[in-house]
This record gives sequence, structure tokens and C-alpha cells, in this order.
Amino acid sequence: MIRATTLGCAHGGRQVLQDVNLSLRPGEIAGLLGPNGSGKTTLISTLAGILPPVAGRVEHGADLCDVHAMTSRERAQRIACVPQRAETTFALRCSSVVLMGRWAYQTGWWGGNDSKDRGVARACMRQAGVEALWDRPVDQISGGELQRVLFARALAQEAGTLLLDEPTASMDLAGTVVLFDLVRELTLEGASALIAVHDINLAALYCDHLYFLKDGRVAAHGCTQDVFNEETLSHIFGTRVMVGPHPGTGVPQAHFVPGSTTCAVARDAGIR
Repeated sequence: MIRATTLGCAHGGRQVLQDVNLSLRPGEIAGLLGPNGSGKTTLISTLAGILPPVAGRVEHGADLCDVHAMTSRERAQRIACVPQRAETTFALRCSSVVLMGRWAYQTGWWGGNDSKDRGVARACMRQAGVEALWDRPVDQISGGELQRVLFARALAQEAGTLLLDEPTASMDLAGTVVLFDLVRELTLEGASALIAVHDINLAALYCDHLYFLKDGRVAAHGCTQDVFNEETLSHIFGTRVMVGPHPGTGVPQAHFVPGSTTCAVARDAGIR
């Protein structure tokens, strides 16, 4: 599990979030939603131990260990993070990128990857649907393929908690379904996952719990069936939203109403 208590988060010297309380339990997928610039990436980076908090505390595991007091190796064995953007300056092979997920388990003076590490990496690439890219340089693959390679790297960490920041932003529909289905399988085996995502209907389909960020705070949270409603969505995103059941699953889905944003309302009222 991972738990944040009265957490304050900053980026670039500016406080972005305050008084964030969040709990992610084993077996659960939680969605992190909100407008652009609401702090989703900053929150995930703070939960992962990449950014220090300006207030509060992030705890992980049954021992409630302070994430920011852990060594990098300890964090990597507990928490796997997939960033929204990744630098691909060096033309590493995809397999080398995935093997980076094994460094926390390397021993000895020189470290290095043994046959077990390579076996884990190959299995994770197979799960993510990118085993065929084993020898391909990362600068010769598409953005969607790179995201799946980075997801395979996170799987290779064998951590119990996944923090995913827009993991399907460059993926096609099939790749998106594969990744979210795989995350669901992992949580059924006891893992936990927090996913920042712009597609709110995708979040409703897969997430057990939703957190909405707005104006520097958690503006709403709860079970998907309870909080995914017209009032909450319209408030968070500043546009009229209608909610109805998915025809196949019955899960609530959102439908935006054209011309109903606050900008459109102001324009119609003659406000500039």
C-alpha cells in the first residue's frame, strides 16, 4: 500500500498541491484525474520519491516506511514509476532499457545482469507485447512502442506498487486495452496501481477509486460508481457533462456537451 498524509507538493520552486490525503491499497487501481496543470505529474513524482514533499509524508508497505527516507534501491524494489515523458538521447536497445528495471536486485561490485535478469526482462517485454523489439534501438521505435517498453521496465522491477503517468498517451486503442488489462491482472494478484490519465471514460472502466485534482487540492475522491457523476465532472473540468451507463459493462461513462465550457458561456454573454 501507499499512503500520503497532508502532503504538500512543489515543482520548480512553486507549490502545486497542498493537504493531499491519498491511500492506495493492494488489489486496487486508482485513477488520478484533473485538468492540465492540476498537479498530476507532480503528485506522482512525489509519491514515487522523485520529488521531495514540502509538507506531509508518504508511507509505503505494511511497515509504513517513509518513502523519502528509503534508499533508491529500496524504493525501486517497492515502487515502479512510468513517467509521462522519457528521454531517448542514447540509442540503447529496448532490452537494455527494460533491464534497467533489474538494477535494484544486482549484487557484487560490478553488478551486471545475469541470466535470471534477462529472463525476467524478456518475460516482461512479452507481457507488454514488445518482445519483438528486444534488439531494436529505442530511437527507431514509435512513441507508443516506447511507452510499452517503459511499462515493461516497470514490470521488471517486480514492485508491488505501480505509479503510471499518462502511460497510454501515445498508444493506439489496442495497446491501451492491453496495458490496462495487464494492470488489472497485476492488481488481481495483489499489486496496487495509481494511474494519471486524461481519458476519464477509460479511468471509469478500469479504476476502482478516483481522485480529482483542482485548484491545488484533491477536490473529490471516492469509489468510481459514487464520484463519477455529472456534478463532479462538470465542476472539475468546467464544462457540462452528461453521464450514462456503458452499453456493455454498465460502468458510468461521460459525454461532453459542445459549446458548454465556461469560455463558451462567457463568449455568449459578451464577456471578453
